[in-house]
Amino acid sequence: MELPFEATSGQNRLHFTYLDTFGRPVVVYHKNNLVEQHIQEFELEYRFNKILLLQEPLLLVGALYLMFLAVIVYVRMDFSITKDAVQEARLRAAGLVEELLGLLEHRRRLYDSYNDVVNKYKSSKESAAFMNARKKIDSDYRGVSSKIAERQTALANDQPESADKMVDLQRKESDLKRLMEDAITLAQKVVDGKMNKQSYVESDEANATKREKLSQEIESIQESL
Repeated sequence: MELPFEATSGQNRLHFTYLDTFGRPVVVYHKNNLVEQHIQEFELEYRFNKILLLQEPLLLVGALYLMFLAVIVYVRMDFSITKDAVQEARLRAAGLVEELLGLLEHRRRLYDSYNDVVNKYKSSKESAAFMNARKKIDSDYRGVSSKIAERQTALANDQPESADKMVDLQRKESDLKRLMEDAITLAQKVVDGKMNKQSYVESDEANATKREKLSQEIESIQESL
Protein backbone atom coordinates (compact mmCIF):
# COMPACT_ATOMS: atom_id res chain seq x y z
CA MET A 1 0.00 0.00 0.00
CA GLU A 2 1.41 3.41 -0.98
CA LEU A 3 -0.35 6.49 0.44
CA PRO A 4 0.27 10.14 -0.54
CA PHE A 5 0.41 10.97 3.17
CA GLU A 6 1.25 9.23 6.43
CA ALA A 7 -1.38 7.03 8.07
CA THR A 8 -1.47 4.35 10.75
CA SER A 9 -2.07 0.78 9.57
CA GLY A 10 -4.90 -0.98 11.39
CA GLN A 11 -5.99 -4.60 11.62
CA ASN A 12 -7.21 -5.91 8.28
CA ARG A 13 -10.63 -7.57 8.18
CA LEU A 14 -12.64 -9.88 5.90
CA HIS A 15 -15.94 -8.88 4.31
CA PHE A 16 -18.28 -11.73 3.36
CA THR A 17 -20.85 -11.54 0.56
CA TYR A 18 -23.31 -14.08 -0.88
CA LEU A 19 -21.72 -17.28 -2.26
CA ASP A 20 -18.43 -16.10 -0.70
CA THR A 21 -16.65 -18.75 1.38
CA PHE A 22 -13.26 -17.06 1.79
CA GLY A 23 -14.24 -13.45 2.40
CA ARG A 24 -12.92 -10.33 0.74
CA PRO A 25 -9.99 -8.57 2.44
CA VAL A 26 -10.62 -5.07 3.83
CA VAL A 27 -7.47 -2.95 4.28
CA VAL A 28 -7.70 -0.62 7.31
CA TYR A 29 -5.71 2.61 7.85
CA HIS A 30 -6.26 5.30 10.49
CA LYS A 31 -5.60 9.03 10.11
CA ASN A 32 -6.54 11.93 12.37
CA ASN A 33 -7.52 15.46 11.41
CA LEU A 34 -8.56 14.56 7.87
CA VAL A 35 -9.59 17.38 5.58
CA GLU A 36 -10.91 17.51 2.04
CA GLN A 37 -7.38 17.79 0.65
CA HIS A 38 -6.63 14.29 1.92
CA ILE A 39 -8.96 12.85 -0.72
CA GLN A 40 -6.25 11.71 -3.09
CA GLU A 41 -5.41 8.66 -5.15
CA PHE A 42 -3.42 5.86 -3.57
CA GLU A 43 -1.84 2.64 -4.85
CA LEU A 44 -2.83 -0.80 -3.62
CA GLU A 45 -1.04 -3.89 -4.89
CA TYR A 46 -2.49 -7.33 -4.34
CA ARG A 47 -2.46 -10.83 -5.85
CA PHE A 48 -5.69 -12.52 -6.84
CA ASN A 49 -6.08 -16.21 -7.70
CA LYS A 50 -7.95 -16.31 -11.03
CA ILE A 51 -9.39 -19.71 -10.20
CA LEU A 52 -11.56 -17.98 -7.60
CA LEU A 53 -13.44 -16.29 -10.44
CA LEU A 54 -15.15 -19.65 -11.00
CA GLN A 55 -16.11 -20.06 -7.36
CA GLU A 56 -19.47 -18.31 -7.34
CA PRO A 57 -20.75 -19.76 -10.67
CA LEU A 58 -19.72 -23.26 -9.58
CA LEU A 59 -21.38 -22.85 -6.20
CA LEU A 60 -24.59 -21.69 -7.88
CA VAL A 61 -24.56 -24.55 -10.40
CA GLY A 62 -23.79 -27.06 -7.65
CA ALA A 63 -26.64 -25.78 -5.48
CA LEU A 64 -29.12 -26.03 -8.37
CA TYR A 65 -27.88 -29.52 -9.23
CA LEU A 66 -28.34 -30.71 -5.65
CA MET A 67 -31.80 -29.16 -5.51
CA PHE A 68 -32.95 -30.90 -8.70
CA LEU A 69 -31.37 -34.16 -7.54
CA ALA A 70 -33.24 -33.90 -4.24
CA VAL A 71 -36.52 -33.32 -6.09
CA ILE A 72 -35.91 -36.35 -8.35
CA VAL A 73 -35.14 -38.57 -5.36
CA TYR A 74 -38.15 -37.24 -3.44
CA VAL A 75 -40.71 -37.91 -6.17
CA ARG A 76 -39.39 -41.45 -6.63
CA MET A 77 -39.52 -42.36 -2.95
CA ASP A 78 -42.54 -44.06 -1.46
CA PHE A 79 -43.30 -42.70 2.00
CA SER A 80 -46.49 -44.70 2.47
CA ILE A 81 -46.51 -46.96 5.51
CA THR A 82 -48.84 -49.54 3.98
CA LYS A 83 -48.87 -50.88 0.44
CA ASP A 84 -51.72 -49.93 -1.87
CA ALA A 85 -53.05 -53.31 -2.95
CA VAL A 86 -55.37 -51.80 -5.56
CA GLN A 87 -52.59 -49.79 -7.14
CA GLU A 88 -50.27 -52.81 -7.18
CA ALA A 89 -52.96 -54.93 -8.84
CA ARG A 90 -53.53 -52.23 -11.43
CA LEU A 91 -49.82 -52.06 -12.23
CA ARG A 92 -49.54 -55.85 -12.49
CA ALA A 93 -52.57 -55.96 -14.78
CA ALA A 94 -51.13 -53.24 -17.01
CA GLY A 95 -47.90 -55.22 -17.32
CA LEU A 96 -49.78 -58.42 -18.16
CA VAL A 97 -51.93 -56.68 -20.77
CA GLU A 98 -48.82 -55.24 -22.39
CA GLU A 99 -47.26 -58.71 -22.56
CA LEU A 100 -50.49 -60.17 -23.93
CA LEU A 101 -50.69 -57.59 -26.69
CA GLY A 102 -47.17 -58.46 -27.77
CA LEU A 103 -47.93 -62.18 -27.78
CA LEU A 104 -51.21 -61.70 -29.64
CA GLU A 105 -49.41 -59.69 -32.31
CA HIS A 106 -46.82 -62.47 -32.59
CA ARG A 107 -49.58 -65.04 -33.05
CA ARG A 108 -51.26 -62.87 -35.68
CA ARG A 109 -48.04 -62.78 -37.70
CA LEU A 110 -47.94 -66.59 -37.61
CA TYR A 111 -51.12 -66.62 -39.71
CA ASP A 112 -49.27 -64.58 -42.31
CA SER A 113 -46.60 -67.28 -42.23
CA TYR A 114 -49.26 -69.97 -42.71
CA ASN A 115 -50.62 -68.14 -45.76
CA ASP A 116 -47.15 -67.70 -47.24
CA VAL A 117 -46.34 -71.39 -46.80
CA VAL A 118 -49.66 -72.49 -48.33
CA ASN A 119 -49.25 -70.19 -51.34
CA LYS A 120 -45.71 -71.43 -51.89
CA TYR A 121 -46.89 -75.03 -51.60
CA LYS A 122 -49.60 -74.51 -54.22
CA SER A 123 -46.98 -73.11 -56.61
CA SER A 124 -44.15 -75.59 -56.00
CA LYS A 125 -46.23 -78.66 -55.01
CA GLU A 126 -43.31 -79.78 -52.82
CA SER A 127 -45.00 -81.70 -50.02
CA ALA A 128 -41.87 -82.38 -47.95
CA ALA A 129 -40.83 -78.73 -47.83
CA PHE A 130 -44.40 -77.73 -47.02
CA MET A 131 -44.70 -80.19 -44.13
CA ASN A 132 -41.39 -79.08 -42.62
CA ALA A 133 -42.34 -75.41 -42.82
CA ARG A 134 -45.78 -76.08 -41.39
CA LYS A 135 -44.34 -78.13 -38.54
CA LYS A 136 -42.14 -75.21 -37.49
CA ILE A 137 -45.03 -72.73 -37.58
CA ASP A 138 -47.24 -75.16 -35.62
CA SER A 139 -44.53 -75.39 -32.96
CA ASP A 140 -44.25 -71.60 -32.72
CA TYR A 141 -48.03 -71.31 -32.55
CA ARG A 142 -48.29 -73.78 -29.65
CA GLY A 143 -45.52 -71.99 -27.77
CA VAL A 144 -47.11 -68.56 -28.15
CA SER A 145 -50.58 -69.87 -27.31
CA SER A 146 -49.22 -71.46 -24.13
CA LYS A 147 -47.71 -68.15 -23.00
CA ILE A 148 -50.96 -66.34 -23.77
CA ALA A 149 -52.91 -68.82 -21.64
CA GLU A 150 -50.50 -68.29 -18.72
CA ARG A 151 -50.88 -64.48 -18.86
CA GLN A 152 -54.64 -64.85 -19.20
CA THR A 153 -54.83 -66.91 -16.01
CA ALA A 154 -52.69 -64.39 -14.11
CA LEU A 155 -54.81 -61.51 -15.43
CA ALA A 156 -57.99 -63.05 -14.03
CA ASN A 157 -56.78 -62.34 -10.48
CA ASP A 158 -56.03 -58.64 -11.00
CA GLN A 159 -58.37 -57.52 -13.79
CA PRO A 160 -61.35 -59.89 -14.27
CA GLU A 161 -62.94 -57.64 -16.91
CA SER A 162 -59.97 -57.93 -19.25
CA ALA A 163 -59.72 -61.65 -18.49
CA ASP A 164 -63.35 -62.09 -19.62
CA LYS A 165 -62.52 -60.31 -22.88
CA MET A 166 -59.60 -62.68 -23.33
CA VAL A 167 -61.96 -65.66 -22.95
CA ASP A 168 -64.06 -64.32 -25.82
CA LEU A 169 -60.92 -63.60 -27.85
CA GLN A 170 -59.57 -67.11 -27.30
CA ARG A 171 -62.87 -68.63 -28.39
CA LYS A 172 -62.76 -66.70 -31.65
CA GLU A 173 -59.08 -67.61 -32.00
CA SER A 174 -60.00 -71.29 -31.77
CA ASP A 175 -62.48 -70.82 -34.63
CA LEU A 176 -59.88 -68.93 -36.66
CA LYS A 177 -57.30 -71.68 -36.19
CA ARG A 178 -59.83 -74.31 -37.28
CA LEU A 179 -60.56 -72.30 -40.44
CA MET A 180 -56.82 -72.06 -41.12
CA GLU A 181 -56.55 -75.83 -40.82
CA ASP A 182 -59.46 -76.18 -43.25
CA ALA A 183 -57.71 -73.84 -45.72
CA ILE A 184 -54.56 -75.97 -45.52
CA THR A 185 -56.59 -79.14 -46.11
CA LEU A 186 -58.24 -77.56 -49.16
CA ALA A 187 -54.82 -76.62 -50.57
CA GLN A 188 -53.56 -80.18 -50.08
CA LYS A 189 -56.60 -81.59 -51.86
CA VAL A 190 -56.24 -79.37 -54.90
CA VAL A 191 -52.50 -80.07 -55.13
CA ASP A 192 -53.10 -83.83 -54.86
CA GLY A 193 -55.81 -83.64 -57.53
CA LYS A 194 -58.61 -84.62 -55.15
CA MET A 195 -60.50 -81.38 -55.83
CA ASN A 196 -60.98 -79.42 -59.02
CA LYS A 197 -59.76 -75.85 -59.17
CA GLN A 198 -63.20 -74.26 -59.46
CA SER A 199 -64.48 -75.97 -56.32
CA TYR A 200 -61.26 -75.08 -54.55
CA VAL A 201 -61.48 -71.39 -55.46
CA GLU A 202 -65.08 -71.16 -54.23
CA SER A 203 -64.35 -72.99 -50.97
CA ASP A 204 -61.13 -71.06 -50.34
CA GLU A 205 -62.81 -67.69 -50.91
CA ALA A 206 -65.61 -68.56 -48.46
CA ASN A 207 -63.01 -69.71 -45.94
CA ALA A 208 -60.94 -66.53 -46.39
CA THR A 209 -64.03 -64.34 -45.86
CA LYS A 210 -64.80 -66.06 -42.55
CA ARG A 211 -61.18 -65.76 -41.44
CA GLU A 212 -61.09 -62.07 -42.29
CA LYS A 213 -64.24 -61.43 -40.24
CA LEU A 214 -62.88 -63.33 -37.24
CA SER A 215 -59.54 -61.52 -37.49
CA GLN A 216 -61.31 -58.16 -37.34
CA GLU A 217 -63.37 -59.25 -34.32
CA ILE A 218 -60.23 -60.47 -32.54
CA GLU A 219 -58.44 -57.21 -33.32
CA SER A 220 -61.39 -55.22 -31.95
CA ILE A 221 -61.28 -57.13 -28.65
CA GLN A 222 -57.52 -56.75 -28.55
CA GLU A 223 -57.80 -52.96 -28.80
CA SER A 224 -60.29 -52.87 -25.90
CA LEU A 225 -58.03 -54.68 -23.42
